[in-house]
Amino acid sequence: MLQRLALHKLGGMDGRSRTFRALIADDTPLISHRLKSALSELDVEVVGLASDSDEAIKLFDEHEPEIAIVDLRMPGSGGLDVVKTFRRRNPTALLIVLTISDSPEFEARSREAGADHFLDKRSGFTAIPEIIRSFGSSFRAG
Repeated sequence: MLQRLALHKLGGMDGRSRTFRALIADDTPLISHRLKSALSELDVEVVGLASDSDEAIKLFDEHEPEIAIVDLRMPGSGGLDVVKTFRRRNPTALLIVLTISDSPEFEARSREAGADHFLDKRSGFTAIPEIIRSFGSSFRAG
């Protein structure tokens, strides 16, 4: 499902490499671990794996990650509430919804909640490296 990609480190504002912190909120362990592996190849430190909405919010507050990947359907209040909470607490975080629920309605609701990207689990994994590289470039330009 995930391509193994060898990518350059993300650049920081001072021109040196910068490691971003990420939180993965998905109740499917296989997905979480595949994402963690892919992010490590991008030099992104995964600071938490959450399997429900309460745990996701707790870990987000504890670690203050710059990147969060959230599944819409998870135990608790669900991914939309998690995205809304993350966006309120960190307006500059990169929020990616990765879900099997790829309907236009869910995409619109995710974006209204504050998601930057909405990806289908069946095909969206391959877009994550470029999304994160682009996010890293914004720090160099900023």
